[in-house]
Order: sequence, then structure tokens, then C-alpha cells
Amino acid sequence: MSQPEKFGTKIRELRKAKNLSQRDLAQEVEKRLQESTDKKGFDFTYLSKIETLGWIPSMPVIQALAKTLEVKEADLGDFYTLAGKANEAMETVIKSDSARQFYRSALRKDLTEEDWIKLLAELNKNTEGR
Repeated sequence: MSQPEKFGTKIRELRKAKNLSQRDLAQEVEKRLQESTDKKGFDFTYLSKIETLGWIPSMPVIQALAKTLEVKEADLGDFYTLAGKANEAMETVIKSDSARQFYRSALRKDLTEEDWIKLLAELNKNTEGR
């Protein structure tokens, strides 16, 4: 299953968990878009193409979907990643030479999950109180 198909599947799962039809979700997303500065339309046929054909919508639509489907803050990064969009944390890595060097260095070390956890703990320890 490709990344866009996984995003569509995730949208469908979240929609069904909230007992929303495609039409209901599309109407809620459209309301959110109308309230934003983007003022774009959104209908259930487009939602169907996202869910079944793996179409990836614009970032404002992805954000409106996340809010409407109540994607938890902690899960937003994974949600954006499924959509193939960089989340805010990745934007920092993209813009910072030091962050990119750190990340590349860590990747070259072929770290295990346990190593990543230790590295995160050390980072948190060194930045407490900031």
C-alpha cells in the first residue's frame, strides 16, 4: 500500500470511528475551510477520492481534516507524514543546518529504538528549565 493510500485509509478509519458519513465529514471540513482565510470548497466526492484513490489534498484541507477528526496533537506529525507533508518539526530540520547535521549524524550511527530513547532522554535532561 502506497503512502497516499495509507493516508486515505487513515481518514476512512478516523471518519468511521466518529460515525460520520463522507458527506457529513466533507460538510464539516468545508465549514472549517470557509472559516479560514482559504475559503475553498470541499465536498464528499473529493473526500471519496482521498479515501479510495489516495489523492492528497492541500495542507489547509489536511489541517481541517485533522481538526474535524480530532487528531491528537501528539499524532499530528504522523498524520502529516502519511499525507507526505512535512510537519512543523520537520520544517525546523529543513531550515537549520545544525539540525540537519545532527539528524544525518544520528542516522549514520544506525541507532536502535533504545538508542533513540536514550538520546531523547539526554536531550530533555540537557534542556530542562529553558
